[in-house]
Amino acid sequence: MMQKLFEKFEIVEVLKKDDHSTVYLANHIYLGKKIILKTLDTDKITDTTILSRFKREAKILAKLDHPNIIKVLDFGTYQNHFYLSFEYFDSRNLREHLNNGEFSDTEKKSLFIQLLKGLNAAHSANIIHRDIKPENILVNKSLKLKIADFGLAIEEDENLLTNKSSIVGTPAYMSPDQIKGEKLTPQSDIFSLGIVVYELFSGKNPFLGKDINETINHILSFKEEKIFEQFPRIDDKILRCIKNMLKKDSEQRPESISELFKELDVFDSTELQQDTKRKFRSKLFIYPLFSVIVIITLILIVFLNKKDVLFESLENKKDLSITSKSDKVESNQKINTIAENKVQKNNRLKDEIKEDKIVRENNEIHNNISHEPAKLSIQCLPWADIMLDSNEIKNSNGYFSLEPGIHKIELLNPGYPKYSTEIKLESGEIKSFKIHLDTLFGYFDCKVFPWGEVFIDGQHAGQTPFLKPVILNPGDHSLSVHNPEYETVNKSFVIVKKETLHFEINLSQKN
Repeated sequence: MMQKLFEKFEIVEVLKKDDHSTVYLANHIYLGKKIILKTLDTDKITDTTILSRFKREAKILAKLDHPNIIKVLDFGTYQNHFYLSFEYFDSRNLREHLNNGEFSDTEKKSLFIQLLKGLNAAHSANIIHRDIKPENILVNKSLKLKIADFGLAIEEDENLLTNKSSIVGTPAYMSPDQIKGEKLTPQSDIFSLGIVVYELFSGKNPFLGKDINETINHILSFKEEKIFEQFPRIDDKILRCIKNMLKKDSEQRPESISELFKELDVFDSTELQQDTKRKFRSKLFIYPLFSVIVIITLILIVFLNKKDVLFESLENKKDLSITSKSDKVESNQKINTIAENKVQKNNRLKDEIKEDKIVRENNEIHNNISHEPAKLSIQCLPWADIMLDSNEIKNSNGYFSLEPGIHKIELLNPGYPKYSTEIKLESGEIKSFKIHLDTLFGYFDCKVFPWGEVFIDGQHAGQTPFLKPVILNPGDHSLSVHNPEYETVNKSFVIVKKETLHFEINLSQKN
């Protein structure tokens, strides 16, 4: 029988253990899925910074939601323990993969780009990891990568100077500024990532010495060009990136990961959102300026037309002044008629200008906006086969283009009921659709004595005892329990979203 922990986790395996903390592979009893569980025994803690780091890791990970960063699911306390649960990502750390030399150059480039995207998401949230190394990078069989272990991470606004005796991290992957105890910036993480990528493409860490002191000395005194003398031949763009990342002076390294994206011609959704905000701000200035120019132009046109009417009227009066008094009445009538015709002509001209302006504006809107595609990103936890307008999405990382309008999204995971919804996209809109399946359904736990075949809404749900609760859509349901030795029991029940309904039935008693 599996050991139960904190009344909601079943321990499958102990993955790591020290004096005060343990990491488990566990089953979440109520959610019915595997998770990674990290626990901290507060009674055994002698260093208070350990607890603060534990809490900070939960706080930081709660702010991050990215396909290339491990996701935190839950954080809490139970008696004298703190616990933190993460998504279960069936994988091995990058160190294990590197030891086996498993990757082609194309696969290495893919991992490099995923590392950049994950770290860029952290930096965009003002978070510095401080411990980027192969052991904290997870890669599965499909070569999907996630950055893990944010136990040493800090937010930039809490980034204080430290002395060398209190430096934290892994020496072989530290930047010179981190070793010196200087105030850290994203450039420090970029240097550490540069070491990892150097090792990914060459098979070795350029700074690793016989001991910690020699390793630190190598990092502080290395010659930038010398470490690349025996570096294997790789894509020029990737090589330039690694060289720029491993600049000894932090100010000479890329200011942000976006510079590396540009070097590699890589698209990242984080960059797209930032570009969109900049373009929107520029349009807020351009559109009012354009409107002012149009109004001034229309005023000038009307003024010039009125001026022509006035001059023509004066000329007609001048010519008529030499006519006889008997013709003056008729002449005045002609002048009035001419003036009225001019006014009518002027009014028609203004109407035509107004109509032309409306047509041009509509055409501009139609051409620039109505035909601009929308961009949609879909992220689902845990995994699900995603159907968009009845077409399967093979890869939902990043944004993809869609025509404006209403689109149908279906999520299919054999452990959950089918979920369908519709999403409306406007022209040029950029939208993220993020959903966690565990938040959409309710749970039904049925205990039957002595045993029974359980049918829910006419569908066979299994034989008791259940290993885990049945996941159901919220709402009304019907229950039927069969055992050939007893009368069939029929009941109705209601499922509430995110809640577990416990049902107990004793077939030996009449219900």
